[in-house]
Amino acid sequence: MKAIYRARVFDPVSDYELNEIPDAILSVDSTGKIDSITPFHEAPEQLCSNAKVLEGESGLQILLPGFCDLHFHWVQDLVCDLPKDHLLEWLNDYVFPEESRFSSEEYSKERAMDFAAKLVRCGTLGGGIYSSIHEPSVIQAMEHLRGDFRLGNVVMTRNSPDYLTEQLEDVKTLCSRLQLRFGPQYVITPRFALSCDPTTLEWLGAFAREHGLYVQTHLSETKTEIVETLNYYRSFPGFENINSYLEIYSRAGLIHDQTILGHCIHLQDEEISIIARNKACIAHCPSSNAPIEERGLGSGLFDFKRMDEEGIAWALGSDIGAGPFLSMLDVMRSFLTQNRKKGIDPGVFRALYRSTVKGNSLLGYPQKGHLRKGSQADFVGFPSSCQSDPQKVLEELLERDRTEFNELPMSVVSKGELIFDSRV
Repeated sequence: MKAIYRARVFDPVSDYELNEIPDAILSVDSTGKIDSITPFHEAPEQLCSNAKVLEGESGLQILLPGFCDLHFHWVQDLVCDLPKDHLLEWLNDYVFPEESRFSSEEYSKERAMDFAAKLVRCGTLGGGIYSSIHEPSVIQAMEHLRGDFRLGNVVMTRNSPDYLTEQLEDVKTLCSRLQLRFGPQYVITPRFALSCDPTTLEWLGAFAREHGLYVQTHLSETKTEIVETLNYYRSFPGFENINSYLEIYSRAGLIHDQTILGHCIHLQDEEISIIARNKACIAHCPSSNAPIEERGLGSGLFDFKRMDEEGIAWALGSDIGAGPFLSMLDVMRSFLTQNRKKGIDPGVFRALYRSTVKGNSLLGYPQKGHLRKGSQADFVGFPSSCQSDPQKVLEELLERDRTEFNELPMSVVSKGELIFDSRV
């Protein structure tokens, strides 16, 4: 037995269902998986007497699965508070200069150590990560982050600042080297179509298929981005008559069942059909796409109901640094708030499920996200609640000031190991 914990356990089952054990004994085996999870009054005395009690001010901590952030840029952490009225201007004025600093091994290591601590502190133990174009930014993140992540260096061969523009041969060399080092954790990551050309995208698509790698990129985040992308690609022979942004990726062989498309706010019907047909998935980033007065980019509202109707899988992401806060609690609240203002209530169970179970499954980690026997023992303890209804507990948790979310967890456990305890 590796560890034993006592807490109030919430296990998300679906968009509509959550299982609760109000007072649970959770034991972890030597491999870091949950060996048993039992109501306290039914658990063997030996387990009860040896359990580490995770307590809040008024009772047992609320135990949720570790969060999965399906889409974020770890190298943008320090620019998340800077003005972002327009996506492309924000990239040029703030993001690109900051990302250029990650060519340094020393700076990458310093930032990776700091960011890894922040990620643990807010309870995120998995996700899909964008790095900069530089090898040190990938290596240092891989070495320091705690959890199960898939990570790639963004590819930028066109329409980028000189100091961040790569040659295709250099891209090929770096992708090959990182794939050999990190295997399936490595993700092919064209930043977006506008930062590449058809030849680059085609090579990336072929390389991903050859090695069975995930692909992640951005799609249709803003209307200006779509217009500029189409105008640019229609200048290439054979692309004069393209009908949509997604058609560019599709032609390059980048759309398949291991593709994660970020944002997807302004999709055409044809694009939705391509995504559904190829079983690609979407990373929805509500706090990033939120209105400017809510510290987002003002991109628009993602139509999650349409995606569900079309059978397209999606999960939530913070999109840090366009997203203002790293915590998935802030992402959950932003998702709920924006939709409720439009008269749609997704439900807090859906918000939690799409921040834990669903994201992990889309990244190929089906053993993560649940709190049940056989699942990986990744979980986060939150302040206790006097509410008896789990739905009200979660709503209460999300009612706090959003500036509190990043440091709200009281305990974080990864593979059974207590890696953060606010009481120590």
